[in-house]
Amino acid sequence: MAGHIGSSAEKATEDILDLVRSTNSLPVGFIGSGFSRRYMATPDWRSLLEYLAGLTGRPINQYFVNRTADPSVLYPKAASQIATAFSEVWWNDPKYAEQRDQYASDVHDISDPIKLQASLYIGQHSVVSDIGLQAELEAFSKARFQSFVTTNYDCLIEGQHSDFSCYESQSDALFSPIYEMGEIYKVHGSVKNFSSMVLTSEDYSDYERRNPYLIAKMMTLFVENPVLFFGYSVSDSHIQNMLNQLRTCLTEDQLKTLNDRMIFIGRPSRERPEELRRGSVVINGHTFYIQEAGLEDWAGLFSGLSELPYHFAPRVLRRLRESIYLAARNPEYSQKVKVVDIDDDTEIEKLEIVLGVGIIKELSDRGYGGLPFREYLIHMLEGKTTLNPNSLRQFTFVSYRNDYVPMHYFDWLSESCDSDPVDTSSKKMDRWREKQRTMKPNHATALQHADLTYRELSSSDIPYYLKSQVPLVLNNWEIDDVVALRDWLLSALSDLTNASVPTEFAKLACLYDRIVFGGEFKGDQAQLRLNLGLNEG
Repeated sequence: MAGHIGSSAEKATEDILDLVRSTNSLPVGFIGSGFSRRYMATPDWRSLLEYLAGLTGRPINQYFVNRTADPSVLYPKAASQIATAFSEVWWNDPKYAEQRDQYASDVHDISDPIKLQASLYIGQHSVVSDIGLQAELEAFSKARFQSFVTTNYDCLIEGQHSDFSCYESQSDALFSPIYEMGEIYKVHGSVKNFSSMVLTSEDYSDYERRNPYLIAKMMTLFVENPVLFFGYSVSDSHIQNMLNQLRTCLTEDQLKTLNDRMIFIGRPSRERPEELRRGSVVINGHTFYIQEAGLEDWAGLFSGLSELPYHFAPRVLRRLRESIYLAARNPEYSQKVKVVDIDDDTEIEKLEIVLGVGIIKELSDRGYGGLPFREYLIHMLEGKTTLNPNSLRQFTFVSYRNDYVPMHYFDWLSESCDSDPVDTSSKKMDRWREKQRTMKPNHATALQHADLTYRELSSSDIPYYLKSQVPLVLNNWEIDDVVALRDWLLSALSDLTNASVPTEFAKLACLYDRIVFGGEFKGDQAQLRLNLGLNEG
């Protein structure tokens, strides 16, 4: 349980915040397994292997070849042996028949079945009931970070910082453009994609081979920002390896910049008392100077981090950098992109992309030729009234190729803005209406759950692939169900790492549109919109 902050803890907290403030940069959060154990009671490395070994019918010790070996060597080798043993079980045991039906097409490696079990097991864990820890987590969700790096498989971070973009594996971060702000790098993979999880010795070998390239790609994060380590020990093999790779990637001046800007935070102990202390760690002849602090209660630290100043939220800057990057890579835009000064007299209508200050009126008349489908859905879910509905409609007609484009929002938007009604008469719109009116789940088994509420569905153990299908056939929607659907969709859309929106998400967005803006809600419509925070103009 999180305890009362005493004077020593208050001083340690303020010392950490002073150190972060002195850099004039937002911190990078480096999140280890201890963080998730604190808030979700997830298993540590050995406990996870013990659980997985049990699925093969053997104790974990049978898979330890050399019990005196370092865990960073012993555990991955044991995981490889467990994976081999369990693969035979998974493919043949009738107990896993339903899983095979659901996931067989996603299994491409002998280790995938055991990774699937690991992802399902970790996915069962939720936030602990301790009120103090829940308060800490609430404070964490408001804390200001530049980005996060984590070796955890679970989804705790993206659940608390849902407006950050998430790279779900080392490969995602390596082979995608990264913008170093408003992002989460899950370098050991994610339970959302079990095959991405770094678990076996083969996985770790591949990870170590690629990691210097990833460190080099993210170098700016480590040089320009303070790094707060949560849930790690300085002696952790992952940290030791990262520091060694930084040693080989950075210049001496850059390495000096790192000194004292790496802060390790954990529970108080004899080695880590409740104060901010300077320490050092030697990696292959190079001495890194670090800071360490033991804190029983982290709420004060997170609250302090929530007050750090910034001019623009990291997620806003990330989207800006992403837009510029995409425009620069597309030759068609090379003559149509301009950074506009406040007094620039360039004619707006001749440009495709404009970055400027003080020209919102001209841009609103220009239309929404740069609004991706995902962004449109987010605007709809948030009930934004700042869009020009007629300009938006024109862009939607010519550009969106998805048949599941929410339309009732158009009408509500024009009413809220006191503008002329949006003309939605066209063959294309007629096709959209018919498609959305007759939406059905892809799996007939979804009909078996039609009497659930959406909240019951969300908390049930129904397979994930059905949870996005069942809402289409639910018989009853209460206000809290609609709010929960909205919140889930916003989180899911924010988690997407590319511009493409899965059809299942688009269908659910259309369902929400029909319920909220299309008059299909059978209860108090005014109260529903009030609870959703919609501005009725």
